Amino acid sequence: MAVNTFKLGMVKIEGNMIGGLKNGTLTVTHNMESAMVVGESWESNTILHGQWEVSLECDYSPEDTAQGALRTDFVAGGTGLLQTTVSMYTASSSASAFFYGSAIITGTTLTRAVGAVDKLSIAFAGQGALGYTA
Repeated sequence: MAVNTFKLGMVKIEGNMIGGLKNGTLTVTHNMESAMVVGESWESNTILHGQWEVSLECDYSPEDTAQGALRTDFVAGGTGLLQTTVSMYTASSSASAFFYGSAIITGTTLTRAVGAVDKLSIAFAGQGALGYTA
């Protein structure tokens, strides 16, 4: 279930705002296991665990500090992929409500085309609980 799409919001990674943000999606999923007993007529489930992921798309800029830090991390791999603070704001003001948590970079795509703006897409998988501040 997609919780929110941040078309006018902002995203900060390790406290640095991502420049050129075009869109981002936060998806939260709760995994279930059937707890039905033979003879029951209605579904009954037990929640096993939850997970969350974020996908971002932005105009690529080699001069953008946050994009540069992420580029260094995903090229290095290993422990560099762990981002301790990923904050997804629901409006462009830093005083607004936001979701936050630790995440791992799971994929990146840099699209370069003749006559078009370069695009950077980044996917993160949450590590642990997702928090929310109103």
